[in-house]
Formats: sequence, structure tokens, C-alpha cells
Amino acid sequence: MSIRSGCPECGLPVRTTILILVDPRADELVPLSNPRLTAWGVLLWIGAAFGAALGVWSMRLAEWADAQYQIAWPVSDLAWVSVGMLVLSAIGATVLVRPYASVPRPRVVSAVLGVVLYVPLVVVFHRIHLVLDASGNQPYTSSVGFSEERTACRLVFAILAMAMVLMLRPAARHLAARSFIFRTGQIDRQSMLAMIGAFVVGAVGDALRLIFSPTPGDWVSLLSISLISLGGFLLTMGLFAAFVDTLRLRTVLANEQVKLTDILESNAERASRTSGADT
Repeated sequence: MSIRSGCPECGLPVRTTILILVDPRADELVPLSNPRLTAWGVLLWIGAAFGAALGVWSMRLAEWADAQYQIAWPVSDLAWVSVGMLVLSAIGATVLVRPYASVPRPRVVSAVLGVVLYVPLVVVFHRIHLVLDASGNQPYTSSVGFSEERTACRLVFAILAMAMVLMLRPAARHLAARSFIFRTGQIDRQSMLAMIGAFVVGAVGDALRLIFSPTPGDWVSLLSISLISLGGFLLTMGLFAAFVDTLRLRTVLANEQVKLTDILESNAERASRTSGADT
């Protein structure tokens, strides 16, 4: 059909189909070694991290319910679920190391460091929620539950998490660049930077608690808890936005991008090219 014509079945102009489906840089993209594995790995990386964040919010909700209404929730079970989610996120992140054979060495090294940082990240997370909180302390609803060690561990966790995000971000952005809608700005690609900012906000709240310890005043406690809550909320929203973007990116990664030749070449040319490749 002519590029100026329309589809005889639906009437949609051919040029509209080309503009929607064709990625002008598809020929430049190096094929992924395992597209489906990479697509699901990236989704697991972000999705499990989002699940871990929801698990932490569930623990804080359980703390509030216990303090206000004496409703005891299985906080330790929620903590184990969150730890498991963090481990799954680390497993998903491994697909960022070498999604195709010709990944530049600096990007590989950066991604490896990002994955390795998950190890101390999980250890610190485990200590906060399954060791220090095991005695039933209420770190935010009761001044008795304040722990310098817990606050210091939270600061360490924030630093490790920010380093991990910075190490994995180049590989993640490179994979996202395989999507035409990402490159043209139709999807936000700054979610990872926003997450770093959220960690900074929460870390400031924890730092205030440490500076004025062991007995922070009412205004310090209120300000620090407000900053910690705000940082946690922003982080969760950033993870949610990244998860939604990753759902759309998964289809792009799992399927070969449509090239201009895929639409414009004739059936005979396609058959000849396919048989030549098989030979």
C-alpha cells in the first residue's frame, strides 16, 4: 500500500501507523541476550522494592494500631515479608549487569557494585526490623522506643540505598532508552533521582534524632518524625511511579522493536532476508 493511503479494513492512515509503531533508532539497538528474562528481571527489581516499602508502611500501621487501640498485629511476619521482598529485588537487579554481550565495562562494574550493595542493605534492614524491633518497641509512637542504634542503622541504610541507586541507574537508564516513549520524554525517567532525594529527606530526620539524643525534645521529635514520614512517602511514590513505568517498559524489552524495514519492505524482500539469515 502507498504511504499516503489508508488501511482498507480500519481506515487508519498508513503514515499514522508508521509514526506510532516505528522506532527510528531500532536498527541501532543491540539485541538483548535474553529479552524476556531481562524484562521480567527489571520488573522484579522495582516491583519487589515497592513491595518492601509497602511492608514497612504495614509495620508502621501495626505500631500505630497497637499504640492507639491495643490491636496486636504480627509485625515480625510483616518484617520477614519485607526482607524477602528486598532479596527478590536484589535478584531482579542482576539482569542489569550484562543484558547484552557488548555492555561497556564501566557500566558492568557499576551494576555489579549496585547488586553487591544489596548484601549490606539486607543485613541492616534485617537488623532494624527483626532484631532491634523484636522486643516490641514503638520507635515513632513512644519516646521510650527511641533507639540511637536503630536511628544510626537507618542512616546507614539510607546511605547504602542511595549508593545502590546511583550504581544501578546508568544500566537502568540505558535499558529505558530502548523505548521510544522514554527517549521522547513521554514517561518520567527521573524516578530514581527522586528516590535519592526522598532518602535524603528521611536521613535529615534521623540525623536530628541523633544530634539531640538521648532525649530529643518534643519539637525535635515532631520535626524528625515528620521528615522521616515525608521521606518514606516520597520514596514509596517514587517506587510506585518507577513500577508503573517498568510495566510499560517490560513489553518493549520482551519484544523486538519494530524497524522501518519491517513495515516498508515487501513480502518477497522479507522472505528473502529471512531465508538468507537462516542459511
